[in-house]
Amino acid sequence: MDGQDVLGVREASDEAVKRVRSGSGPVFVEAMTYRFRGHSVADAQAYRSRDEIGAWRENNDPLGNLRNLAMAEGIMEESDFVEMDREARAVVDEAVEFAENSPEPPPEALFDHVYAD
Repeated sequence: MDGQDVLGVREASDEAVKRVRSGSGPVFVEAMTYRFRGHSVADAQAYRSRDEIGAWRENNDPLGNLRNLAMAEGIMEESDFVEMDREARAVVDEAVEFAENSPEPPPEALFDHVYAD
């Protein structure tokens, strides 16, 4: 399926969940998508050009496309997205502050929650 289509991914996921919950067995959903960033911070992305990435962002950015659809359908306005962005940044800022002000965990906690007990 087209992993760039947010609504399509949701629909396919909903169908997969229904199938599994009905007892029809496991489901594999393959969502073909484009990675806008490298595999890691060490990935120089020498295997593709900035123009390629820019073209994908301009024409196929899932969140941008969903945003445009929501505004075109009158579901949301620009101010709604500005407020959502502000709220999300506040949550992240609070989490960063909490992490920076928390004590370091002891070394013996390294393997906590790695395996089920």
